[in-house]
Amino acid sequence: FPRYQIGESFAHPVVPALQESGALAKVMASACWVKKFGGVYAWDPGRPGVALFDQAPFEKDGVHRWTMHVDRAEFDHILLDHAADVGVEVFQGVAVTAYEPGGHGGLVRLGDGRAVRAGYFVDASGRQSGVSAARNKRGWLSNFKNIAIWQHFTGGGHAQNLAEDWNVFTADNLSPIGCFAFRDGWFWVIP
Repeated sequence: FPRYQIGESFAHPVVPALQESGALAKVMASACWVKKFGGVYAWDPGRPGVALFDQAPFEKDGVHRWTMHVDRAEFDHILLDHAADVGVEVFQGVAVTAYEPGGHGGLVRLGDGRAVRAGYFVDASGRQSGVSAARNKRGWLSNFKNIAIWQHFTGGGHAQNLAEDWNVFTADNLSPIGCFAFRDGWFWVIP
C-alpha cells in the first residue's frame, strides 16, 4: 500500500459507516476525497432525474446527506492504517493460498507457510478473488454480460452547469455525479 486503483464514488450511507468505524475523521483530514451532494441521472432521455443528498444539515438530525468520491490508493491506505490502529492484524506482501472455514471464523493459510486463525476473513483481492475462485464460490450474474471501461478526461463540462430547468445544482453546489443512459449502455461522469 498504497496501490493504484480507479477512483470510487460512494453512495451516501458510506459516510455514517466510516464515522461509526472511526475512520471518517482520518479520511476527511486527507486530500483523497471530494464532497458529492447528489447526482443527475438521465435514464429517460426526455427528462433526467436529480438526487440531492444534502437536503438538511447534519447538525440537526445526525444524518449525513452527502457522500464522497475518493482517490482509492490513498483512501485504501488510510483504511488499512486505521484497521491496524484499532487492533486488526494486517498482513502485507503475503499471498493467501487457502481459507478453511470453521465454527467461529476459520484458518487462513499464507504463502510463506504460516497459518493464521481468523474470526473474520475478507477476500479483498478484487477481481482476482483467488481464495473465492479456488473454493468455487465465485459466480457471474447471468443477466449482466457487461464490460467496464474507464478513462480520465480533462476539460469536460460539469453537470451543475447544465442549463436546464430540472437542474437543482448550481456552481456553488459542486460535483454532482452524472449517469447517462443510451440505447446500448450507460456511463458515469464523476468530476
